[in-house]
Amino acid sequence: MQRMLTMRLLLLACCFFMISPFVNGQARQQIGEDLQLIPLTENTMIHRSYKVFDGFGRVGCNGLIYIVDSSVVIFDTPVTEKTTTRLLQYLVDESGYSVEAVVVNHFHEDCMAGIDSIHARGIMTYGSRKTAALCEREGTTPPLKKFGRKKVLKIGEQRIVNYRPGHAHSPDNIVSYVSDEAVLFGGCMLKANGAGKGNLSDASVEDWSDSVEKVRKQFPDVQHVVPGHGHHGGPELLQYTIDLFADDRKK
Repeated sequence: MQRMLTMRLLLLACCFFMISPFVNGQARQQIGEDLQLIPLTENTMIHRSYKVFDGFGRVGCNGLIYIVDSSVVIFDTPVTEKTTTRLLQYLVDESGYSVEAVVVNHFHEDCMAGIDSIHARGIMTYGSRKTAALCEREGTTPPLKKFGRKKVLKIGEQRIVNYRPGHAHSPDNIVSYVSDEAVLFGGCMLKANGAGKGNLSDASVEDWSDSVEKVRKQFPDVQHVVPGHGHHGGPELLQYTIDLFADDRKK
């Protein structure tokens, strides 16, 4: 049953094969003006949404979709209310899935700008207590369920481990590991190959490498890594990020 439902979503993506560009050899499905789906593993897809940011131009922002039977967990909302609404329409209204939860990586808008659209559908949202506190400071909507250092969610018999290793891109940033797929969603803590340091407004460059080292030790079996921006890759993205901030470590 799980394979049948998952293949249905993948087959929908394949309908765009002849007209869609490729990312790392995989076809993108354009489901909105600023929203794409990118197949990753048998039961996961990247959702990529776009917005123009001052100083950075038009930026693609990654999130993750995990499918088990007819249920879905989403990691990060798309970057706007409009693209979040469109993703929910596609998954729920058009494809027949039930969104069981949304996990937000940190308090920035590229993770949770669409959270009000999520709540409007009665979907539970999860984030760290630090994320909730920062949302309240900024006057934005916080996630409904809060956790400390680690939270394990179950969808069917499958485990999702959400882990906050420490300050890096932001003081509240977490990673989410889908163990059955060996997929790590790192958000803005992890960088795509060739990427620069990006937005450092809430970062601790001194702690960044050490926090990523903790992630690597926590999830030694990871095979697929999805950063907050840019192309996905393998565990080499962990090392790339560690090296990128190595010279900033506290002496």
